[in-house]
Amino acid sequence: MILTHPWLSEIGPRLYGQTFPKLVDNDAELDRFLEAVESLVAAQRAPFAWVVMADALMQSSAKQRKTFAAAEERMKEQDARLCAGTAFVLTSAIARGAVTAVYWLSPPVYPYAIRATRCTAIAWATEQPRARAAPPTQVLASA
Repeated sequence: MILTHPWLSEIGPRLYGQTFPKLVDNDAELDRFLEAVESLVAAQRAPFAWVVMADALMQSSAKQRKTFAAAEERMKEQDARLCAGTAFVLTSAIARGAVTAVYWLSPPVYPYAIRATRCTAIAWATEQPRARAAPPTQVLASA
């Protein structure tokens, strides 16, 4: 998979990363990033997961948060089908609490985890595509 933006990375098979600069002060750059994310998501044919280094997002402007929300809405159908999960890395306990509260009120269409470290986020996210691709276990009723 060709990644077309410097804030995107491939961590492993069907596992992608998003790392934001400390300050996103250029809305056009944010738009280019979200276009790259949407292209990457649209190209997926099997369950995939994200690890999002989200500390810098806590500094985003109201306009940028609205831009993120609009992109999330546009990708909702594809995410529901193939996004096996997103692990958000937030080093601040206050930030983890804030994101937990937001997602409690308005949960995304995909499973998510909020972690304090990249290692624990990767561990969680790595398992999600495999779990999503696994066939459901059948329970046979006894006669």
